[in-house]
Amino acid sequence: MTPMETETLIETFKKIENMFIDQATGSSAEQEEYSRCRDIVLKEYYSTQDILFKNKFPSLIIEYDTVNSFWQFIKYKFAHYRERRSFIYDTFKPIRQYFESKKYTNNSKLIFPKIVISNEHIQAAIDKANQRIKDKDFDGAITTARTLVEEIQTEIYRKLKKTEPNHKGDLSKLYGMVAPLLNLSISKTLDNRLKEILSGLYSINNGIANLRNVSGDAHAKKFTTEAHHAQLAVNCAFTFSQFLCDTYLYQTQK
Repeated sequence: MTPMETETLIETFKKIENMFIDQATGSSAEQEEYSRCRDIVLKEYYSTQDILFKNKFPSLIIEYDTVNSFWQFIKYKFAHYRERRSFIYDTFKPIRQYFESKKYTNNSKLIFPKIVISNEHIQAAIDKANQRIKDKDFDGAITTARTLVEEIQTEIYRKLKKTEPNHKGDLSKLYGMVAPLLNLSISKTLDNRLKEILSGLYSINNGIANLRNVSGDAHAKKFTTEAHHAQLAVNCAFTFSQFLCDTYLYQTQK
């Protein structure tokens, strides 16, 4: 994103936030303007490879394609205007913080934060996911698990290839790019027992992605997520990410 594109996005997110507040507190937002603004931010969401931006993206924008559908949600969730305003403000707070944290280089390019491939980073993400489970935010826990899996693989690819992976959010494609770099490709010479485990890793990667697509908090829900679903996704994400992290550190430190 150029500085001008960033400013446009910031303004558009603010407009959407204000429209949600208007709709939730007795005024009516214009559907045509909401659709226009929503299209702008969703275009960036689905085209960018910046995982942090996607993780901070307000889920309300994805879930509600009309201001009326948002009203049907918010009017039953909270009875008072103050509660509705607070909820909307908190929902948009992460994306505001995302833009506020950006720094510009002299050539006006944004410096995107990179994660540190470490057990500490994995543990912090898992702790966050488990806390969401304790708070009964099962959809949020699954989204956190999926984000961790994508973050680890993306950063490994960055470090080993010195460029961004062009996977467009497809975790199956991303794992196909990362596995050969870590000598994890299934080959004819590999022990059959290891082949089974590596096949399982591929299945875990795809399973987390698909589960998040049907139940995570960034998409319209297709079935009700229960605690054991969320715990399964979090535990699988931990095992998968831990193995990739350990393999990366082993390969680079040999």
